[in-house]
Amino acid sequence: YHEAEGWEGSSSGSSVGGSRSGTPTPRNSPKSSSHDTSHAVDDDDEDDEDNLPPSTTSTLRGPLDLRETLEHNHDHSLPPSARSTLTRPEIAHVMTSLKRQETFSRRSESGVGGGGGSVGGVSNSGGVGTGGSSVSNASGDARLVYLELNKSHNLGIQMVGGNALGIFVHSVPADSPAAKAGLRPGDHILEYNGVDLRHATAEQAALELAKPADKVTMLVQYDYQRYEEIQDKPGDSFYIRALFDRLGDAGDSTDLRFRKEDILYVDNTMFNNVPGLWRAWVVDEDGHKRQCGTVPSKDKVEEEMRLQRSVGDLQMDSSRRGSTSARRSFFKRKKHFRSSSRDSKELAVFSDASLNYTEAAPMHDEPSPLSYIRVERLDYLVRRPVVMVGPLWELVCDKLVHDYSHKFIKCVPEVSRRSGEEMEEAVKNNTIVDYRRRGSHFEATTVSQVKEICDKNCHGILDISLSSVERLHRHNIYPIVLLLKYRHHKQIREVCDSHHPSAERISQKEAKEMYELSIKMEQEYKHVISAVIPAAANMPYISTQVKSCVDQEQSKTLWVPSGTL
Repeated sequence: YHEAEGWEGSSSGSSVGGSRSGTPTPRNSPKSSSHDTSHAVDDDDEDDEDNLPPSTTSTLRGPLDLRETLEHNHDHSLPPSARSTLTRPEIAHVMTSLKRQETFSRRSESGVGGGGGSVGGVSNSGGVGTGGSSVSNASGDARLVYLELNKSHNLGIQMVGGNALGIFVHSVPADSPAAKAGLRPGDHILEYNGVDLRHATAEQAALELAKPADKVTMLVQYDYQRYEEIQDKPGDSFYIRALFDRLGDAGDSTDLRFRKEDILYVDNTMFNNVPGLWRAWVVDEDGHKRQCGTVPSKDKVEEEMRLQRSVGDLQMDSSRRGSTSARRSFFKRKKHFRSSSRDSKELAVFSDASLNYTEAAPMHDEPSPLSYIRVERLDYLVRRPVVMVGPLWELVCDKLVHDYSHKFIKCVPEVSRRSGEEMEEAVKNNTIVDYRRRGSHFEATTVSQVKEICDKNCHGILDISLSSVERLHRHNIYPIVLLLKYRHHKQIREVCDSHHPSAERISQKEAKEMYELSIKMEQEYKHVISAVIPAAANMPYISTQVKSCVDQEQSKTLWVPSGTL
């Protein structure tokens, strides 16, 4: 969020009726630029890319060093959406089912390298058989391929592609297990040992194929025409929001510098075939590319954050004991985690200000550090709802509705006499956004109410708690959340007295409680607050500030969370 005076923060919302933009890269294509400055950072920007190392595609030009890859990426896993039910114990059952459904066509094929024949495009000859259709430029049927690697643990293949284009076999050495099993350039790898790779990034696919396995089952589909189209293109495409500052390395011109909350576009997760190194672009709020460079991967960043947190734990512990022995022993233990000085160099440029956790707490009690979150741009078509919190927000709401009735509508909660259990069930079913008890009944704000106001193209001012904002997100409703911030509790009394001089005045204790609660809300719900409005001494000025802030937030492009990395 941001202070209203500067208008520098980023919104975290969208609107009802919004449309998620995108092309074959799922919802990840930036708008075409209408600015004169955008030509300098086109997709094929020669000036930026000349400063980068030669490789610009996700081609894995050689087999990965399994030990090194697994050592530095022991915690890698594909997102839940990338998981599959195809596992080795179920292969026999799957094959029976596939034959019965005639999903795979039966065809006889000649062996390669002394292998046996195949049934249904599937070979099983101890790593020396063939699988798949005959070599041609036409797209073939999906087929299962079995490999027995024995003790080599190396398929010997090179790959191209990524989450936007798919993972394709690029080259297969003649005597490799993959060649003997019938893999060839142009094969699209759909699944590997039961893991779905259809939307995997180049990095995720490389890590999956690098895992040790004596036996491998792959679901592939031959599509040489598609392979030829994409083999020289960056294969990945997704947007992320940075959750830390990166100052970059002054001696490395390819390092990309960015600030917390910046939006980055990633087009290569295996830059120069280096695990843990991504190529990314800093983009503006409309998704136009502005600056290109390399950044450490999500796992690299979070590994370093955990390391720094552990160092902080030991430093505090050793200072309490007045000894540095524990600190020395820690670095001896951790030394083997660093593959090279380059890794340490890359990870040493993170700003300590980005580590938002309590260093003194035990490591296992702390949440995992956050580096990036995946986001997408959301185009909205109607005015967004407004949620105001903070002292005297009701008075500001009344002022806005009175002065700008054509733009603001107060969403009056519905009265309900259902039981508390029924209200909770309605919340779980996403029909009620929030509710509260009023004597013998409940007052509830429903999803249908919010949508009706949005359909009128007005800003509906909602009386809901900040904890319920995320329930609106499930319906693609992204409200503008504003916090009224006062300098001290005395200012709250002054504003209230000036607005209602004849009304019952609030006590100093009540004003102090309001002030402390607003501070607590700002700390706990910073991630959903769009902007902070510095409260003034009179109500008309505050309402004018709020209106201007709402107009500013409404005009912004929204970047909302989308899936996992």
